[in-house]
Amino acid sequence: MSAYPIDRVLFEATEFCTNQCYFCYGDYSPEGRHMSAHQFSLYFSNLIEAGLLHPESLVILFGGEILNHPECLEICRIAAEQKHPTMNLVIITSGKCLDEFLDQVETLKSQQNLFHHWEVSIKDIESFRFGLGLLEKGHRVLFRYDYLALGDLKKCMDRFFTHVKSSGVWREFEKCNRGFEKKLRHLRQGASPDMLLVEEFHFDSKGNGHPESSGLVFSPLDRSVMRKGRKPSPAQCSLFHPQYRSAVHVTQDGTLYPCHLPRFKKRCESLGSAADVDFLRLYELRVKEFKEALSEWQKAQYSEKGVCVEGCRGKVTLKS
Repeated sequence: MSAYPIDRVLFEATEFCTNQCYFCYGDYSPEGRHMSAHQFSLYFSNLIEAGLLHPESLVILFGGEILNHPECLEICRIAAEQKHPTMNLVIITSGKCLDEFLDQVETLKSQQNLFHHWEVSIKDIESFRFGLGLLEKGHRVLFRYDYLALGDLKKCMDRFFTHVKSSGVWREFEKCNRGFEKKLRHLRQGASPDMLLVEEFHFDSKGNGHPESSGLVFSPLDRSVMRKGRKPSPAQCSLFHPQYRSAVHVTQDGTLYPCHLPRFKKRCESLGSAADVDFLRLYELRVKEFKEALSEWQKAQYSEKGVCVEGCRGKVTLKS
């Protein structure tokens, strides 16, 4: 473990969501609960005071759909005030909010330097246009399309170009991004099913002749969202994944999970609570013991280190 065991903290600020994504395992719904602004402040400050967060950590706010959180503005304000100056605050959203929160969202969009960038998870043309609106206001935007298999990757790329054309900005897009479509097709031909494709495109959203760059990512969904019959498919546990092992997921009620598999809240063992300062002081030891115990159990079950099939809840015993 380094001096700072966490370099990415994901705050699940709400379980409320009206989207119906097939890969959320029913974790989010119109009946979902919210993390209060007070709870968020407590969890975040505890993690910082325990010395667990790297000074350049990514602090990610998401849900559910965080734009439908009644205290979204307050949570974002608290995050900006409490974070270390070199930490980057990121918000993940589909851009699809209820009418009652439109004013709140407009206020959020008017605050130029609040977020390092907005990550817009594209569900449909409405999400894409929301991202375009952010660009017009001068925000950094990452447009994200999720896919499972290579066939889905092709469909995602087709959707991106359809969204550009349907939004009436195709001519401007072509002018700023010569050969971009051909480049994406070439990348797809050399891609593997689990490859994260990140590209940069330019868009003159202000019409001043100075195109600004935006991010476009085609993100492979974890294999655990694929099901054979009623059973989830094998996936790599986050503790053994080079990209996620230094990340932690804080759920709506403050529970900390080292894992980010879609089934984690139902089937994965938790580490502890962000409200428990005694636990946070022993966080590194807890993670070390958890990883060792998990490795032994997985080895006995599957003979392949780090492979998760049905979760470890109730199956891993820690010394402390």
